Amino acid sequence: MRRDELKAVFDSLPIEQQQVLQRTAHRVRVFAQAQRDSVSDLVVPVEGGKAGHDVVPVERAGCYAPGGRYPLPSSVLMTAITARVAGVKSVYVASPRPAAVTVAAAYVAGADALIRIGGPQAIAALAYGAGEIEPVDCIVGPGNKFVTAAKQLVNGLVKIDMLAGPSECLVIADHTADPAIVAADLLAQAEHDPDARPLLISIGDRGLAERVDAELRRQLAVLPTRDVAAQALKNGYAVLVKDIAEAVVVSDKIAAEHLELHVAQPQHLQRLVHNYGGLFVGTMSGEVLGDYGAGPNHVLPTGATARYSGGLSVFTFLRIRTWLDMSDVDKCQRLVEDVEALALLEGLHGHAAAARARLVPKKTQPTEPAAAAAAVAPFDKSLLLRKDLAKLSAYTPIKPLDVVADEIGVPIEQLVKLDANENLYGPPEEVEAAMRQADVRIYPDPGQTYFRRMLADYISGAVPNELFVGTSHNAAVTAEHIVGGSGSDDILDILIRLVDPHTIVVNSPTFGMYSFLAKINKARVLDLPRDGSFNIDVDLLIKTVNNEAASLVFLASPNNPSGNVLPNDDVERILAGCPATLVVLDEAYAEFSEQSAMCLIGRYANLVVCRTLSKWAGLAGLRVGYSVQHADLATVMMGVKQPYNINCTADVAARAALQHSSKILRTVRLLRAERDRLGQVLSKYSWLKPLPSRSNFVLVDVVGRSAALLAATLRWAGVLVRYWSTSRLQRYIRISAGRPQDTDKLLQVLDSLDGVDELAAFRPRALLVSAAALSAGSAAALEALKPLVTLVLLSTESRAATSERLASVSVSEELFSTVVAGPEALPLISAALAQLRSNKVVLVGATVAELEAAKQAGIVSVAVAGDSSSLDAAARAAFAEAGAVRLLAGLQDYAAIAAASWN
Repeated sequence: MRRDELKAVFDSLPIEQQQVLQRTAHRVRVFAQAQRDSVSDLVVPVEGGKAGHDVVPVERAGCYAPGGRYPLPSSVLMTAITARVAGVKSVYVASPRPAAVTVAAAYVAGADALIRIGGPQAIAALAYGAGEIEPVDCIVGPGNKFVTAAKQLVNGLVKIDMLAGPSECLVIADHTADPAIVAADLLAQAEHDPDARPLLISIGDRGLAERVDAELRRQLAVLPTRDVAAQALKNGYAVLVKDIAEAVVVSDKIAAEHLELHVAQPQHLQRLVHNYGGLFVGTMSGEVLGDYGAGPNHVLPTGATARYSGGLSVFTFLRIRTWLDMSDVDKCQRLVEDVEALALLEGLHGHAAAARARLVPKKTQPTEPAAAAAAVAPFDKSLLLRKDLAKLSAYTPIKPLDVVADEIGVPIEQLVKLDANENLYGPPEEVEAAMRQADVRIYPDPGQTYFRRMLADYISGAVPNELFVGTSHNAAVTAEHIVGGSGSDDILDILIRLVDPHTIVVNSPTFGMYSFLAKINKARVLDLPRDGSFNIDVDLLIKTVNNEAASLVFLASPNNPSGNVLPNDDVERILAGCPATLVVLDEAYAEFSEQSAMCLIGRYANLVVCRTLSKWAGLAGLRVGYSVQHADLATVMMGVKQPYNINCTADVAARAALQHSSKILRTVRLLRAERDRLGQVLSKYSWLKPLPSRSNFVLVDVVGRSAALLAATLRWAGVLVRYWSTSRLQRYIRISAGRPQDTDKLLQVLDSLDGVDELAAFRPRALLVSAAALSAGSAAALEALKPLVTLVLLSTESRAATSERLASVSVSEELFSTVVAGPEALPLISAALAQLRSNKVVLVGATVAELEAAKQAGIVSVAVAGDSSSLDAAARAAFAEAGAVRLLAGLQDYAAIAAASWN
């Protein structure tokens, strides 16, 4: 029957039947479309190219609808509509002796044709083709045991949805269940087929099973289909269990096609059960509603196969086709090398040869920095840009995990991220659910209406939580006092742009964005360094602010990276002593501290308190911050900020986090405890001195070792911590408080380093050896090192001078895999790292300039200084300041360490 014939049958039906079919079809179609929309094509960058998958439907599908005891138009709707939504081009329905309503359902479902045959003959016609019906790629739909046997025979030639057995319904019920409804649902299943299985699990109430049994007898007596249902009831049984836990065990073992939950708290039980085809939560969610088109598909796995399979869906008709496009020859070389190595491990030499054919030989001849391959218009920075930008050092942000995983070759799931002070517990499921509901088609609320209102409730203590109500964290504020931003950095930038003259006071070491943003805004930065305990000289600060007419002061409490707080008494002294200056108190980590200056809002018009949801709320990736200040100042800030500075997803996530703040603050309590544990366990190492902290991190003084080398060693072991190369902080590392397992992994690596030479513990992939560091004993050292590590010669001298130097110390250029030469060290190091495709490299340098370049490039360096005992204190300090982790007499010292530890 073609489309025109199907339509004619549909048009002949009473209008009421047409409308029922159309409404049911709409519900099935909406649910199937939502499923289809949940999966999409994918593109992922890989080394040297990209990979991905395409999601495409099969070309043709066959949908079987039984036609035995009862017409089943619902099965036609469930199967054919789902195929159409998946994008299948040709959809055929097969049904023996189809009733008019079944034919009409095929029309409503969008089927191309209906073939009026059933049983194995129908499956064969669909699989192999018959007349105008071309062979299909996928066959779906329920049927009797003969249909199931036929589907099993053609499985492999075509895809099938499942091998369906007798239908089954399992009801889990407790004392709150209505025996009449439970019995009705069991009979609804029983009338399907004499082999159907109606099942009951009664929780702690034997009487319930007896009451249900009585209802079954009463209802069966008047049921028109009682002859079939009575036979099916003989297949059923009831199981009495003592509690919900036991009910879950029995249910998961049965893995029923249909599972109904008639209990006092069905949503709680929903989270506990695992194995079922379709779940019906609560008394009103009867399986009959699923059978007749509430939305989810009723073609479901039977016979306990729900343990490993699901029901019919759009995914049944979809194919995931993966692809790989390697377009960058240079960048894919490490991958090709790994493929060759793995193929040889498996003994597949043909695979290895195929990989080897794609390797590009490394350059062994001396190279100069490459000139531009093609002439392009020069970019004149002095003509087109601000002159002061040349002196601006970029802020160094934290790299994302996928980038780090790619750089160091450690799977992302094995990385321990303790470098950015995030809440590794992440937001709760309620926040993630809210994010999925964000409507990103439209612009966000420029007025931040509901976000500001909820923040006001959070700050004022109107929303109770176990940590802060009744403390200095609370203030009587309204939404008019609050401004939201894309992270607190956005707020800081707004404030800097508001003040004039542009003189800003900071106290280093502190959060680097204060100075960075100030310089971008052409402000003059006055730095009043903190003392040896990282405290502020309050009197000096007040005096400097007034003498220099500073317009803005940045304070951090707790301070990053030291973790200490500024007492509120000192905050008030500064506010009172600098009445003509905006005092911005950054409380990004306030939730981890028992103290806050939020309680001072309202008492001082020049106070601004900045906060963020990145740290405590686990929303670092969404960038949500805010500030609290005088309402008049907030009005001005709202007028000059970017209109849509909080995106839709961030807005709904932030509001959900505030709504469920008590739940999130429990993880804050866990992080506080882990911070305290971290301080205690690190103290056991004689070479580590953790500082007291009131934040979610610990600043650690590395004593008698190189903090830079320790951070690098931890990084290559998959443990990420924060290190700064500035003179004040270069002997420290900062470690974020994570979960207990994160601390355990950190300690495991630290234990492996305890009592071990730090240079020996860090085995680089390559040594960049400065030509200036070579001496008479270097040739033997290089011979010893060559089997252990890749050697690259770096020379800032001319080619002639380099050759002359090598000859003077009897070192052959053949000892090096590559030579990089040019006038400046930093470009040479960058070129070498790009060629090596790794930054697990040590520079063996001889000049401060070379060591400084290594520090800027982010690699470890050692200095060859000859007889280091002859160096004066200034020279030693210069090498240390430049980042050298150790002074060596010669390259032979490094070779001795390597020989003892790396073989």
